[in-house]
This record gives sequence, structure tokens and C-alpha cells, in this order.
Amino acid sequence: MDEMIIVLFICIVLPLSLGLVFMKGHAKEMTLFLEIGMFICLLAAFVNGYAEGALGIPRVQMTFTITPLTEEVLKAIPIMFYVFLFKPGKNRIINNSLMVGIGFAILENAYIMMSDLSSISIPWALLRGLGAGMMHGICTLIVGYGLTYVYLRRKLAIAGTYALLICAVVYHACYNLLIQSDYRFFGILIPMATVIPAVLILYLGKKKKASLAKGND
Repeated sequence: MDEMIIVLFICIVLPLSLGLVFMKGHAKEMTLFLEIGMFICLLAAFVNGYAEGALGIPRVQMTFTITPLTEEVLKAIPIMFYVFLFKPGKNRIINNSLMVGIGFAILENAYIMMSDLSSISIPWALLRGLGAGMMHGICTLIVGYGLTYVYLRRKLAIAGTYALLICAVVYHACYNLLIQSDYRFFGILIPMATVIPAVLILYLGKKKKASLAKGND
């Protein structure tokens, strides 16, 4: 594995870790999960590099077979520990799950950018930010949001968590497959088509709660 990803990890995480000393409450917790996401990206780079060498699978094929599996399982581990050990509230689970995915995407995008500076452009940045960046956040959000229901129903703990992981892996694999094909445009649309309805649902839900609370006053 290229040493550059370790250098990037240190350069980004160390300043954030110093900032944690002065942070409090949810800001501190969310920043910590952002760093966890970056560490998972670093760990995934080791695991994927080992798997590529051991299995002899071409890198392009790795991106829609092995990589989605390893990355989504690794990203889900801290979320699952957080949910089942600390039993936090729904909003905290959703927020911190999203931060794991965003942290992963930040380090991954930075590493890819530094690996081939000659191909970097503003369209590339938009593609990575709106595409891969949103995709990683959505995948961890799928797991986190689903676990808010699963951990309340212990009988569904194993089967429910497995189903959430499969959903995230398939979503990730479909994105990677499309983004490297002639149908790249549809690959970019997948995260956007997922985020927009989710934001509308959350907005309408908050608006409905606010109106009900106002009506009860």
C-alpha cells in the first residue's frame, strides 16, 4: 500500500484531534466519528491491498466485488459497537453514522487526488464529492438508521444487521460498477436520487412534529 495515505491520515487527523480537546457535546462526538471514518479508510486500504495480492483479482474487478464488502463491513463495525453498547438516541446514531462515511470519503478522495494529480480537475472534484462522497455517507447511514430499529427488537439483531450490511454492500457495488462503465451518469445519479427524497422526508417529518407541538401548546 502507498505510504501517501498514511501521510494524509496523519496530516488530517492530528489537527482534528487537537481540536477535540476544546470541543464539547455533540460537536466533539461527531468529530470523533469523522476521525474514526478516516481510520477505517486507512484500515480498508491495507485490507484491500492484501486481498488484491492474495486473490490475484484485477483492481477494476476488485472495486465491485471485494472492495464494497470489506469497506462496508469495516465501516459498520464502529457503528454497531456504538449502538449496541451505548444505546444512544436515534438522532445521535444517524448523525454519527453519517460522519463515519464522510470521514471515509474525505481521506479516500484526498488519497486518490494525490495519487494522480495530472488527471485532477473541477469536474473530477464534483464527481468525487457528489458521487463517491455521498455514496459512502449513504451506505453508513443505511446501517445506522436501520440499527435504530434493529436494536430495539433483539430478535432481529443478527438477521437485521446482516440485511443492512447486504443492502449497503449492494448499493456500494452498484455505484462502483456504474461509475466505471459507459453509464457513469447513472452512477452519479444514484446517491443524488437517494439523498434528495431522504432530505425531504426528514424535513417534512420535522415540520410535522413542529406543527403538532405547536398545536398542543
